[in-house]
Amino acid sequence: MDSMVQVSVSAGGVPKTASAEAKREFNGWVGDRQAAPKIYSGPDRTVCLGSQEMIDQLRQGDPIAAGSAEENVTFQGSIGFR
Repeated sequence: MDSMVQVSVSAGGVPKTASAEAKREFNGWVGDRQAAPKIYSGPDRTVCLGSQEMIDQLRQGDPIAAGSAEENVTFQGSIGFR
């Protein structure tokens, strides 16, 4: 089933942790800060997407979880890519 698995934020750095809500403001996600704001922040900064399927594949060799690869949104299936 296609679904959003987790929204993740960080005070700077990794891993990002699960957030109970996803609120976007002019300069980015509420609660999400960048370790290098001069490079990564601003109204046009990127939202990083990750797939649960890829996390599951990587987990076979390394300890990895949603948010540990700096993704803001972890999804399962083909959300928005049809």
